Amino acid sequence: MLQNSRPSRDKVRLLTAIKEYWGKRVTTVFPRQGHYALDQKLIAQYPEPDITLQRIGELKNYSLDQMLAAAGSPVRSRTATS
Repeated sequence: MLQNSRPSRDKVRLLTAIKEYWGKRVTTVFPRQGHYALDQKLIAQYPEPDITLQRIGELKNYSLDQMLAAAGSPVRSRTATS
């Protein structure tokens, strides 16, 4: 776990760095909670995360396929192959 004296301020910066490194292999999720998460000027400095939520509980509304698609990853097939 990453620790910082300004964890909320660093959320969008960290999401950007993670996405730049992992690309389509990761889905970035930004819950807009906390003081800095609502700072439009700060958020505008970085690319938009794959998924932005008003509350973390909203994540339960996303299927795995939706999360993969948001990252630009191919959706996994549900059929088994031999």
